[in-house]
Amino acid sequence: MNFVADENIDRQIVDGHAFVQAYALAPGANAVQLIVSNGIDCTFGNP
Repeated sequence: MNFVADENIDRQIVDGHAFVQAYALAPGANAVQLIVSNGIDCTFGNP
């Protein structure tokens, strides 16, 4: 997906990088009682 950002965007987040992964408590699912999602790798700005 491509998004067009406003020219007045805060310059501190441009060229930022974040890796996000969600988790949820799931009693009975496994010994740890936890499940996790696939990760999302996000880059802000031009790579």
